[in-house]
Amino acid sequence: MTNTQEHTGIPLDEVLAAARDLATAGRWGRAASLLDATTATDARGRALVALAAAQIALDGDWVNGTRAAPGRLDTAEQASATATLDPASRWDLAHLRLRQAYSDQVHRAGQFRPGPHGRDPAVLADLRRRAGDLHAQAPDDVRRGWAQMYLGLIADNLYAERDAAPAHYEAALRAGESGDEAQATGFLAGTDPTAPPDHDA
Repeated sequence: MTNTQEHTGIPLDEVLAAARDLATAGRWGRAASLLDATTATDARGRALVALAAAQIALDGDWVNGTRAAPGRLDTAEQASATATLDPASRWDLAHLRLRQAYSDQVHRAGQFRPGPHGRDPAVLADLRRRAGDLHAQAPDDVRRGWAQMYLGLIADNLYAERDAAPAHYEAALRAGESGDEAQATGFLAGTDPTAPPDHDA
């Protein structure tokens, strides 16, 4: 008996949407496998697949304590370097890098460790600058809201600026209510929607 493979032409947008739906349902491994099995025919398509894989890996890392995202982010950056991407996709990649850097700072030895003590002030300042740049460069209100969210998280969890953070959270919530369910849900609950429950400061 001979094994055969069928090749079905599915629009790339549908594959990416299906992978994100799987990840939303907590099926990060299945989502990654779907993207790894997807063969894009051009540089832009390969970059979008790599970008989606990096996003899904980072979401999975937050919940599962794994470290799949750094390698996926490197792959996405390499693929994007030779591709013609829209500004929103390039913004998304920079946002993923910011999220990874924030995660690396706020977690120490596998534990959530808030506050500025023991951290390099220059590194914290760079994170805040990058979040500010993302806010200024965001191509739409929802992405601007995600930048506000991370400005709030950086102020709250890395600088311990409890009075400064709420204004960023409120701005992020307003943006989320305009079109991003995950963002709005997370801020109605007072948490980072990309983080597991025990990450709530």
